[in-house]
Amino acid sequence: LLLFVLGSLHTVWAQCAPRCRCLDKGSVITCRSSGLVYMPVPMPSTAIVLDLDHNHISVLSNHSLLAVPRLEILSLQDNGMLYVEAGIFDHLRDLLILRLGRNNLAHLPPDVFEYNQKLEVLDLHQNQFRGSMPDAIFAPLHSLQVLNMSFNDLDSASLKTGFRALARM
Repeated sequence: LLLFVLGSLHTVWAQCAPRCRCLDKGSVITCRSSGLVYMPVPMPSTAIVLDLDHNHISVLSNHSLLAVPRLEILSLQDNGMLYVEAGIFDHLRDLLILRLGRNNLAHLPPDVFEYNQKLEVLDLHQNQFRGSMPDAIFAPLHSLQVLNMSFNDLDSASLKTGFRALARM
């Protein structure tokens, strides 16, 4: 029995990407300040928390997070991120907290959060958003309780129906 348990632990730890630490049997992955340019691989599918803050990941392509479908917390702050591809979060149906602050994002795909109805915290502060946000972006986020859009150049007069759908805020 002990050999089986040790073998199982080895399997989880063996799935942890270089420059990352997998904790709590692979449910927490931290790759903070690791100098990453791309999404790390491999990642254990048991991950619930993924911390990629303070790296250099400039693009999130829609296959980047397929290995971690159970994520509840995803943090990609301070990466210099320029682009988020449509469909990137579609399979993350249990996502509760998403932190994309302190990047260089100027826009998001209109349906980027279409399947993230459980999202409670969304941090987009200190990016390059200007003017207004498309209506459709926030419309599906019925559970959202915290939205941080500070330090962007948004025009409050042009806030549209997408924000009005955020009933819990």
